[in-house]
Amino acid sequence: DVSALNLNETAGNASITVSRTGNTTDAVIVQYRTVSGTARSPADFSAFLGSLTFAAGETTKTLLVPILDDALDENDETFMLVLSDFNAVGESAGSLSSTLLAIADDDPTPSISIDDVSVIEGTGGTKTAEFTLTLSAASGRFIAIAANTISLTASAGIDFQSTLFIVGFEPGITSQKISLVIFSDNTYEDDETFRLDLENPLNVTIARSQGFGTIINDDPIPTISINNVTLSEGSTGTRLFLLSATLSNPSSRIVTVQFAAADN
Repeated sequence: DVSALNLNETAGNASITVSRTGNTTDAVIVQYRTVSGTARSPADFSAFLGSLTFAAGETTKTLLVPILDDALDENDETFMLVLSDFNAVGESAGSLSSTLLAIADDDPTPSISIDDVSVIEGTGGTKTAEFTLTLSAASGRFIAIAANTISLTASAGIDFQSTLFIVGFEPGITSQKISLVIFSDNTYEDDETFRLDLENPLNVTIARSQGFGTIINDDPIPTISINNVTLSEGSTGTRLFLLSATLSNPSSRIVTVQFAAADN
């Protein structure tokens, strides 16, 4: 028989007691081996293979199976110790010829953060704002999180594409990118901001939940010009000159200008 065992990841060794019951008058040899389950060799434990010899009258033996610690947050894991090939006449493997060993994880759940991004707006087509999501440590579990765009001074659909992202991290991956479309224009305006909020975490905690995006204006202050008008004087009454003031490019601000008539 083999006694079942629950142990911590930091245990160093699994101390396993193999007990012999029934007729113990003869010597007996038994083979043993470890079998991977959710715990794997060599990542979680060192594979073990060999034989135990019980002398006549001897009833217990101890095996030490090395347990390997890691820094990954993961589910508790298991593997088996299996006994086989008893060679003494009249002996059997007993009521329990294998046992489950459970390794309890002791590593903290990693946290996730998002950075801030600035992007020059441009004057045609689209640009990309690339945010980085970073884990505090690698994980042995699949991690997922949602990221949602929030308008601040920048407007969704006009300045940036409103999107809900679902981002996944396979075990061992510590960073992922989110690419957000920025719409260019030729309007003179202040720098504008929006936000990307992290929410609904799976197998991760949130350390920094908001990433701020800044769209940097690169359009010049517009210049203003007025056209020339030629008008026939006429012989009676009054006539009006219709003059047009034109900006070189649009502006998000109110533009005012003073004018006055002067002799030429």
